Amino acid sequence: MLASPEPKGLVPFTKESFELIKQRIAKTHNEEHEEDLKPNPDLEVGKELPFIYGNLSQGMVSEPLEDVDPYYYKKKNTFIVLNKNRTIFRFNAASILCTLSPFNCIRGTTIKVLAHPYPFLLTSTFFRLFILISVLLDCIFMSLTNLPKWIPVLENTLLGIYTFEILVKLFARGVWAGSFSFLGDPWNWLDFSVTMFEVVIRYSPLNFIPMLQTARTLRILKIIPLNQGLKSLAGVLTHCLKKLIGVIILTLFFLSVFSLIGMGLFMGKLKHKCFRWPQENENETLHNKTGNPYYIRETENFYYLEGERYALLCGNRTDAGQCPEGYVCLKAGINPDQGFTNFDSFGWALFALFRLMAQDYPEVLYHQILYASGKVYMIFFVVVSFWFSFYMASLFLGILATAYEEEKQRVGKTSKKIEPKFQQTGKELQEGNETDEAKTIQIEMKKRSPTSTDTSLDVLEDATLRHKEELCLANVEGMVLLRLFRMLRIFKLGKYWPTFQILMQSLSNAWVALRDLVLLLFTFIFFSAAFGMRLFGQNYEEFVCHIDKNCQLPRWHMHDFFHSYLNVFRILCGEWVETLWDCMEVAGQSWCIPFYLMVILIGNLL
Repeated sequence: MLASPEPKGLVPFTKESFELIKQRIAKTHNEEHEEDLKPNPDLEVGKELPFIYGNLSQGMVSEPLEDVDPYYYKKKNTFIVLNKNRTIFRFNAASILCTLSPFNCIRGTTIKVLAHPYPFLLTSTFFRLFILISVLLDCIFMSLTNLPKWIPVLENTLLGIYTFEILVKLFARGVWAGSFSFLGDPWNWLDFSVTMFEVVIRYSPLNFIPMLQTARTLRILKIIPLNQGLKSLAGVLTHCLKKLIGVIILTLFFLSVFSLIGMGLFMGKLKHKCFRWPQENENETLHNKTGNPYYIRETENFYYLEGERYALLCGNRTDAGQCPEGYVCLKAGINPDQGFTNFDSFGWALFALFRLMAQDYPEVLYHQILYASGKVYMIFFVVVSFWFSFYMASLFLGILATAYEEEKQRVGKTSKKIEPKFQQTGKELQEGNETDEAKTIQIEMKKRSPTSTDTSLDVLEDATLRHKEELCLANVEGMVLLRLFRMLRIFKLGKYWPTFQILMQSLSNAWVALRDLVLLLFTFIFFSAAFGMRLFGQNYEEFVCHIDKNCQLPRWHMHDFFHSYLNVFRILCGEWVETLWDCMEVAGQSWCIPFYLMVILIGNLL
């Protein structure tokens, strides 16, 4: 049952009310049939208190008040604090585990810092805005490769700001006194861990600077809890992810099954290459040339198609790839794609199946297997592609859509039950506004409903004016670039084409609705780019010769932020396996594979 919609007025939270709440909670626990209440979505933390609960007097701003949500008022030991904008802050009242009393002056002061600015500041969100500016400033310097000499001073200042924020939250919320305490918020765990790690590493006598720079990138995620829209969206996505646990387990199961089948069918097959068999008069010459009797190891004796980097694969079946005259099919050398494409172990077979499921460069893997094993094995790839790319992907999307719709319906139903009268009034006002807007459009249409002659005259007049503006600006230096903005005149079609105007309005509304999601996606991409640059940037510089014969950085790398950002964007577009091979060559598999999996999975979820 939802919390009662009857509004409860704003009442100061005193020692007497604190005792009454504790007695009420103890009495409720002793009752056999406990009232089933749920939190009111309209009274969640971060939302504005509806005006139905009364006016907020100046003396109640940033002061402890009794909780207006019946769920917390009757079942939880909490109180709320409101700022000038009536934004709700909820705190635990219990004084346990290093948590000060709600009436302690130190805790009261820190609560005011969180909920309300200092007296000489006009904005009611200064503290949050101050921290946000600090984080954004930190993000800018994280994206730089060559840092100025004064950067350590700024980093120490920012570290002091983050430490001050943690101390304020610890005193205001308490260490652990319930879900609204400091450790009750998972974002505070992340913030505390990163800050403590930075303090320990920065002042450690050992050189942990690379590790410090990598760990600091986690602070970019601090932007999410500082924005209520992003934080709510992250909660919805987490809820959706919980719904996907069963599908994820099912997907891993089928991936494992097909990986084992692939191992049984293709183990060692991708090492079969066309090898030039020496003639009788070539044995001595070739032995002297190579300097060793193991002629089979000499890669220059494999057969290469023109322009190809890897040797031509072959098989011993009649429907497999055949070698040209003078070459025989032997198992020699390494696997294709720098040795990373094979079915020789369960891990690499699972990696190949994941690549097929993600449909990244699958045609090359098809050709490699068909050349090495035979065309009959095309059936294996058809089954895998259909099962994962269509069935499992549709199952993922269906469950995500269902979970998201359930969340929307849950919020919608609770909102309807809470304030029906006020929502009805809002609905009537909205309908009235829509009616007025429709009438206005009709009037405008009648004014513009012009005959074809009038419209033609308007267009002709506009064209004449444009022509005159252009004999004036043609000789002005630098105005050529400004002429590119002439393309924006296409939006003037809305003046004569109502359907186009409605379409542009719909697109504008869609952009507003997706604002938080786009911002969250951009935050994740920025974090991934900075994290990848700090984690692999030095490796690309030191071991570039492993991936380029001229020891030059390739087009796709993560040595600097710009190229790292482009690489992450390419991964999200579905083309990741080639850059992953280069990453594993310069930095190893233990870090590259988890990083790429994180970007692929979370990015596709968003």
